Amino acid sequence: MVTEDFSQTNKVITLQPNCSATWKQTQLFLLVISIPSLIIASIWSFLGFWLVLPFAGLELGLLAFLMHRVCYKTHTRQRISFEDKVVRIQSGVYQLEDVKQFERGDVFLWIKKPVKPMDMLELHLRDEQSDYEVGAFLNNDDRKLARSALKKAGLAETLDRWWEKESFD
Repeated sequence: MVTEDFSQTNKVITLQPNCSATWKQTQLFLLVISIPSLIIASIWSFLGFWLVLPFAGLELGLLAFLMHRVCYKTHTRQRISFEDKVVRIQSGVYQLEDVKQFERGDVFLWIKKPVKPMDMLELHLRDEQSDYEVGAFLNNDDRKLARSALKKAGLAETLDRWWEKESFD
């Protein structure tokens, strides 16, 4: 998801991945899956097949761990602030921290075009000394929106293969 806030003094672009479920909804899903699975495993255990119970617990534990990791990753955010003299990139999961800062006049948007149809374009903010990829967690449509928002904020744009026809579809 790409949100823009272009006021008179500052321009702020916020990038975050699309999130289809909150942590509470994920917990509810895990509960709905766990109860029938544990009931069935308990029945098999009472019938003498006790080895089913540890594997059911292992399965549910692994599912809970993976669901937690996915839910955690969907709270990643990047905020790109265009101030008078600097472009500041803040990134984080729950709390944003300053990651990179560029001089406003030196920074430009460098785009790495996809090589194969399954690849996605990459957006980098660069100056003469450093490079920082923004929106690596976005899907391809959101990366295109982020590209247009960064161009609207006034960044110059260059392509890695500038001699080729520009098509990202």
